[in-house]
Amino acid sequence: MLSNLIMLKSDEMEILNNNSDPLEVFENKDIKGIDTVKLAKIQSNLLKIDYKVSLDKFNLLFSSEESWFFSVPNDFVEKLSKLDSNLITELAEDCNDIEEFKLDNWKFEKVKKTLVAIVNFSKAAIKKNKILVLRITT
Repeated sequence: MLSNLIMLKSDEMEILNNNSDPLEVFENKDIKGIDTVKLAKIQSNLLKIDYKVSLDKFNLLFSSEESWFFSVPNDFVEKLSKLDSNLITELAEDCNDIEEFKLDNWKFEKVKKTLVAIVNFSKAAIKKNKILVLRITT
């Protein structure tokens, strides 16, 4: 499974949907091993909301034969963009105990490195007034 966060303007969704290789068109970040379940667990922890509510916020926008595109909730992206290194470390410690990360043998350093990448990409999206979409490819 390959995972990418894609940054785009909200009115560019049709371009994303109609493009055979959106990674060539849009700014993106490879986030190895992340999926909607892990992102929802991170969001649930960060926003202090129920996991099912968190998971429901990742809407399937469209799919193709090999790829699925999910919205990344704006309130989640905004909250991520405000995290500093101490808060990232705290969040990584909390997420390190989450079953989905343990089942995939994610150690603390991998969780933290992934969170740093997501936070930095979220900061860039907020600064550029763009949204994030998660693309998962088999």
